[in-house]
Amino acid sequence: MSAGFWLLLPVVAAVALWYKGLARLEQARSAARRACRQAEVQFLDDSVVRDRWKLLRGADGRLRLATHYKFEFASRGDRRYTGTVTIHGGRITQLELEPWADESRGDEMDGERLP
Repeated sequence: MSAGFWLLLPVVAAVALWYKGLARLEQARSAARRACRQAEVQFLDDSVVRDRWKLLRGADGRLRLATHYKFEFASRGDRRYTGTVTIHGGRITQLELEPWADESRGDEMDGERLP
């Protein structure tokens, strides 16, 4: 094989990984936005941030990359709360919202854990 092929191969692999990462980021952002809408809280900054990667075994026993994302939301006041989204094997496996206070009622709400 030519030297050009071997030089181009890592570039193509890097672009493919970058593209897949963007797709997962958008998947996490959509899930966070939907969860905030369902919980009737405000999804802040319209963004999620990759927190960490972890290798986990899937149901089939194969190792796959799990990506953890964090985002922020607010109930009604100016206090920010944290939520997390985990994507493993291309599927959302966990979505959690930190318990928040409903400032209009002055009480603490239970956090939500969505499948």
